Amino acid sequence: MALEQKDRDYEILVRYNDDGKVGFHRQTLSEIIKDGVVLASTINPPEKLSLEDLKTLVAELSESDIYVPPALEQEAS
Repeated sequence: MALEQKDRDYEILVRYNDDGKVGFHRQTLSEIIKDGVVLASTINPPEKLSLEDLKTLVAELSESDIYVPPALEQEAS
């Protein structure tokens, strides 16, 4: 099988500026894949997201797409 390059979502970042305003960014991963195995992965630079872009991304998520990590006190037990 040939090598395949694929970009996929990695992170959505929420950043607070010094003035208290919030900015949104999206990061993706570029992966090189052969026979279903990721040979290399690179984190791409953050891209600005507007509030509308963020709302669209969140609206497209289903319950099965969302991971909620356990509370810190539960991890320590």
